[in-house]
Amino acid sequence: MEELTFGRKINYVPLVISLGIGIIISVFFYTFVHKIGISISFGLLCFVVAVALYAVKLSDTYGYWRINRQQINYYDYKTIGNRIKAILLPFNSKQSTVDVEQIVAASLVIGKKMQVPANIKAAPASAYLVYFYPSAYYLGLKLKDNQEVDLDLSFDEMDNKKIEQMVQLLNTQLNSPVTLIEK
Repeated sequence: MEELTFGRKINYVPLVISLGIGIIISVFFYTFVHKIGISISFGLLCFVVAVALYAVKLSDTYGYWRINRQQINYYDYKTIGNRIKAILLPFNSKQSTVDVEQIVAASLVIGKKMQVPANIKAAPASAYLVYFYPSAYYLGLKLKDNQEVDLDLSFDEMDNKKIEQMVQLLNTQLNSPVTLIEK
């Protein structure tokens, strides 16, 4: 096993759909009002709203990250600014990197009614404090500098084999095993 990837990379689809919505609304208003200023204003407003809606759900849809024995590379979508920037400039986003040596604790957080991958045993959850995260399925990492990184697994929820491989990889690289937290 060289490297495992999760989620999918962001592309131009959210931007194109947002532009399309803005243009359609603009044309719609122009056909009824026949004022170009008002129709452009409503088109821009709808474009901004569409981008904002994508930004809210971006990490659930496009939470791409990859892991190997040395490091984890991910896109940081914690702030709304980073999400909007990723939508407007999808191929300009830079990945953040975490060396596996920096990880103090790792937890696999699984929501209610979700299937736990086979060969993963539940461990005491007290070693890791879980904060609110919009996805029901993610890998939570606590780093040496007290930073916390949550990596979404909901896109690969059905690929239990890949998730098992990721947990086994972390278990061999970390001092403590990955804990399982069921919400």
